[in-house]
Order: sequence, then structure tokens, then C-alpha cells
Amino acid sequence: MRKFIFSQFAERMKISAYIAFTMAMCCSTASAQSSSDEYLASLKETSLIEDANIEDDVLVVWPSPNLQSSLDYDSLGERLCGDHKKYRYLVVWFMDSSLYRSTKKMELLESYICIK
Repeated sequence: MRKFIFSQFAERMKISAYIAFTMAMCCSTASAQSSSDEYLASLKETSLIEDANIEDDVLVVWPSPNLQSSLDYDSLGERLCGDHKKYRYLVVWFMDSSLYRSTKKMELLESYICIK
């Protein structure tokens, strides 16, 4: 009888632990996504960046078209790479916003590797 009671208790603990683990993982993932969304929104609020997103370990940045020819991409890439571990990207790609607006062609202007 004691074995049966113990096994029932152990089974309930496994289920409770599984539920707690699953809830923690879901909350962690949602929090990370929310954090990334806030980071991207803060980048878009600057006058230098028109749009940005993170895809497949790459931070894709579309500079403001009227400023893209005068940007210091090395300096901006270095600053953006300061957050690469937190937001999980390895490279920053600067895309040609002017070309995309006029022809819908995507062209890479500069690339900055965050891992040295």
C-alpha cells in the first residue's frame, strides 16, 4: 500500500514539475520576443534607421534613405553589435533603402560581423 501511495505521489510531482517547466519556457520565450520587439522599435525611432528586423541570426537594418550615403557603417555596426548577445544576432546587414524604394530590388550596402 505504501508503494502505491508513494508512486501516486511521485507521478503527481512529475506532472507538476512538467507543467511548471512548460509554463516557464512559454513565459521565457514570450518575454524574449517582447524584448526583441521593443529593441527593434527603439532602433526605428532613431533618425538613422527606417526599418530593422532580426532574421536567422542577422540584424537587417534599412537606413534612412536620405542619410544612408553619409552614414559611418563601421561605427554604427560596432554600436549595434554591442547588443548582439542579448538579442541573438551575429551579423548586421545594412540594406540599400533608396534602391529598394525606387526599384524594389534588395541590395546589401555593408555588412558588420559581431563575433571577432
